[in-house]
Amino acid sequence: MISMNGFLHREELTSFISRWFIHRQEPGDVQTLKRIVNFNAYVACLSLDTLARAMFTALHGESIGSLAATTKGQLKDFVTRDCPSVTPRMEELIARYRRYPEDFYRDTPFNGRVYHGQNSGRYFGSMRLKRFRRIAEKSSRYLVDFLFQQVKLRADELAAARAASLGIPKTQLSTSIEEQVAEFTHAERRVLKAIRAGDVVEAVPTMHLNDILGIKVVADEPETSRLMEYLDRGQTTIVDHEVHRETYNATNVIVRYRWPREMALARPPVGRPEEILRSRGCSCDIGAAYHDFVATAEDDVLVEVIVSTYENMLESEIGRSMHEERILAQRQSRPYHGFLARNVEYLLEYMFRLCLSPVLDAGEIPIRLWTRYMPDYVDQVYQRLFGLSVESDFTQACLCGRTEPNREQVEATNGKMT
Repeated sequence: MISMNGFLHREELTSFISRWFIHRQEPGDVQTLKRIVNFNAYVACLSLDTLARAMFTALHGESIGSLAATTKGQLKDFVTRDCPSVTPRMEELIARYRRYPEDFYRDTPFNGRVYHGQNSGRYFGSMRLKRFRRIAEKSSRYLVDFLFQQVKLRADELAAARAASLGIPKTQLSTSIEEQVAEFTHAERRVLKAIRAGDVVEAVPTMHLNDILGIKVVADEPETSRLMEYLDRGQTTIVDHEVHRETYNATNVIVRYRWPREMALARPPVGRPEEILRSRGCSCDIGAAYHDFVATAEDDVLVEVIVSTYENMLESEIGRSMHEERILAQRQSRPYHGFLARNVEYLLEYMFRLCLSPVLDAGEIPIRLWTRYMPDYVDQVYQRLFGLSVESDFTQACLCGRTEPNREQVEATNGKMT
């Protein structure tokens, strides 16, 4: 199952996903889930900012300034505002961005900070916490890829059985499109039956999500070498790295970060952070629950550090490898789009939306992987989490079909008017 390696108490979170995957809810699940997800969001803000500031200070040797960014437009405006040096390609990119800003997905939500020199104003990089919707989307893609392989395996078994009944090798089997569709549907139903019985969960391998926490660093070659040395000592250890070339040019480094537990304990969520937790339905003694969460958490998390030159960074924000375009391409290239695939994403996104909502207990899990839903139903499920009205309210409230209001309605209306 999914291991979200940027989260603390990730094993417990994995067990939640495994149980809710097969619709096995337990008393107290909602409040426990809210604490894990929301405390993680709070601690991640503190610890990732600490790491980013230390990293940029070591790299540049000057005081670090920062600002919060809630949209990609804020980030893109900053990185195009004052470039340290400009090549013809960078001039072209910036000119097009300023002329046609509506082409660059500026309203895309972003959850992070931009870092710059306190005196120079130079852009050093940014940090971001992957948004809950993107975590759900990426996690579901991993799970769906596994389930798709299970469906294909069972479809292959059905084809082999049909070939055996005809007394021929499977390689000589001639199958019409209609038969292929029927066998795939049958195989899909077998997988759904196994999920419903709880048999599939044990077979799902651990799938690691390592980029929930991320830092982008702008660095030329000498700075990159120093950065790699910095990342492999002290509070961080490099566990993996990959160099990308061609359209997307950057070095992606996964580091194990021994986050500052004592700092997190010394800065409990009070004031506005506590208000946010209350608004998200955390009904516990927040101070005590937070202390226990931090004190009993794992010693480390994984962080993705992306290193690129300024020009390559611009390409990823407003150029040929623009991040938003790559995300859209990933969504369109999925090989399996059946209702099971959609339900996996619906369920995971529901779990995170539940953690953002004010409800204290949502009752029974409203999404089963083996049931077919229209997106309209799922939209309504999400709306109910936040007490939003639905279109059918008037249909239920109005006494349609009556030729005239009943006496109780008239008297109640007259009473209000007087």
